[in-house]
Amino acid sequence: MNTKTVAIFVAVFALSTMLAFVSASESEATRNQYDFYLLAVEWTGSVCRVKDCSYNKEQSKTRFNLHGLWPSKDAKRHGPQECTHEALDYDHLPNELRDELEEYWNGLYHPTEQFLEHEWSKHGTCWSPQMKDVRSHGHSVVARLLSESRRRKGGRHRSHNNNDYNHNSEHSSEENKILESEPLTPASDADRKVYNEFSEPQLDENLSAREKYFKQVLSIVKYYDVYAMLTQEGVVPSTERSYSTDQIREALGRSMGIRDVVIRCEHFDGDLFLKEVRICLSLDYKPMNCPDSVIRENNCHGPVLYPASLA
Repeated sequence: MNTKTVAIFVAVFALSTMLAFVSASESEATRNQYDFYLLAVEWTGSVCRVKDCSYNKEQSKTRFNLHGLWPSKDAKRHGPQECTHEALDYDHLPNELRDELEEYWNGLYHPTEQFLEHEWSKHGTCWSPQMKDVRSHGHSVVARLLSESRRRKGGRHRSHNNNDYNHNSEHSSEENKILESEPLTPASDADRKVYNEFSEPQLDENLSAREKYFKQVLSIVKYYDVYAMLTQEGVVPSTERSYSTDQIREALGRSMGIRDVVIRCEHFDGDLFLKEVRICLSLDYKPMNCPDSVIRENNCHGPVLYPASLA
């Protein structure tokens, strides 16, 4: 093999290696991209009836516990997960931040540190504060999802006026009895707060990625106060009444000016308990209608108990 042939071979090999590296890098970058966030909060009044919340010192009677903020893809059931191997190193988080996490993002039936290590490694490592800039291309993802949800057959219809929330879905006869016999007492339009103007906090650039993530998520769950949203629409914890899933869903929809949220329930002792609420947020953390891939996770059908938290 002469010198010229060897040089050509080396050049071709180097080019192939470089192209493979670029392709792999692009593939990884694409794999770690996402389209929206799923905010999940759980009601301890239900969760801690089903499970032993021995790691929670005192359950809040006026706040849902944070389950997580999950980067998600519009066409898939799950978003990117475990994007890096960066450890949480919980003990090195500032004491003030750990106290807030214990209060708002409690492990309940797991040690909080163990629970947050799971949430960080699975979801937090994929969070990127710059993602909204990366994904701001011509045809917005949010617009596409809104269009998709409008096309659903038999779905609820919401007018362009945020205060005009209507639905065409049919209730079961059992649910109709609840609606007729126990009407809600919502706040007046003048007193109703609409939760759709979240402003991102200014985070110190010197903070670690872990601190930025947790501080951002805490600010989000404090703003999107599901307990307050339900309360202002007359949906309050009770040991004497139940609610239809439409009552819960519409109460949240009116409070945020959207149509679709996910309600998750759990059966216990023959009853159906409100376990979790999941809200879809755009990349700038504004409420949006959830895509079909998320809506399918609704599992509440029939009267739902929303009990007061255990003392």
